[in-house]
Amino acid sequence: MAAAVGTAGTTGGTMLMFEEWLKKVLKDGTLKADPGGEDIMATLKADLEDAWGKLSGSLTRQESYEIRNLCDKESWGGNAVEGQYKKILCQAILEIRYFMSGVETRRKDGVQEDEVTVEDLTDEEERRRCVVGAAALSTIYDDHCKLKDVIGVMEKNITSAVDTTLGDHLSKKNRSLQDQLDKCKRITLEELILGRAVLRDTIKQWRVDRRNERKGWRVGGTLWDDWKRVCPDGKPNANAEQMQKAQKEAKEANKSSLASSVKVGTATTAPTAGEPTMADILSNDDLTLELATIEKALEGVIKGDTVDPTELVKAMEKIKEASKEKAGKYYTLNISLMY
Repeated sequence: MAAAVGTAGTTGGTMLMFEEWLKKVLKDGTLKADPGGEDIMATLKADLEDAWGKLSGSLTRQESYEIRNLCDKESWGGNAVEGQYKKILCQAILEIRYFMSGVETRRKDGVQEDEVTVEDLTDEEERRRCVVGAAALSTIYDDHCKLKDVIGVMEKNITSAVDTTLGDHLSKKNRSLQDQLDKCKRITLEELILGRAVLRDTIKQWRVDRRNERKGWRVGGTLWDDWKRVCPDGKPNANAEQMQKAQKEAKEANKSSLASSVKVGTATTAPTAGEPTMADILSNDDLTLELATIEKALEGVIKGDTVDPTELVKAMEKIKEASKEKAGKYYTLNISLMY
């Protein structure tokens, strides 16, 4: 998220990265003195939505030649429609990976070449892009069948080439920029909880609009048309019930793959017993915390124009505990419904 390197303390062994961002927005006047929790979250939402605007634009245009060629390394199998569907999913995932790494490739007009832009990302921008990218993948594509299969094939046959290609772009500008490939591994559970809470509705509505309007190359245009011919029973004339069933089954199947596909988090950021995992937070809408819960927890973390590190640690503990409690209720309810 929009948090730079900084530590307010630890919760469950996890470094908090929120404090430096709060200091920054207080210093530049984006966040006024003595803000309430609602003010803090509104500022965070505006900050993350700026990065989301950049990513959403890239997902609605045609893929670059470079991204197309990387996904063309695999035949993908199935019939022609399924093969095209899987290939476009691959391209969408790579677009998000490129965004998270600070690399943009865009087709030039009139020639089969790409324009490549490489950004030297600050710690703040890196974390912003990591959270936005992870939230986008999970919110836009989690209901796509075959996504888990596509991610598996990519990790086996394509990811190495992607890392090499991205690394080459980054090192050409500055050799030290290769570190940007792995920065998202440092994202914490708290950051995903906050980012998912403020972005989910915005991205979800954007997805609904693109699908309804049949717009966006890798969102509501060709990809969604192919989804209807590949995923639901009764394809391509599936009714609403059949489509909902296919979406629900896909979400369940994709849970374990969403975090790994964009390299978010590592074993060192694994939650303690009873807490939801990063995959849970990314894949399950029922585990997204209500903004009111987070806003209440953040009350009092800023006094005047100064962040209180002790209160911030307490706030993050409350947020994690609320997330843990919500997960416990959800899983208890679902287990009871099975019997």
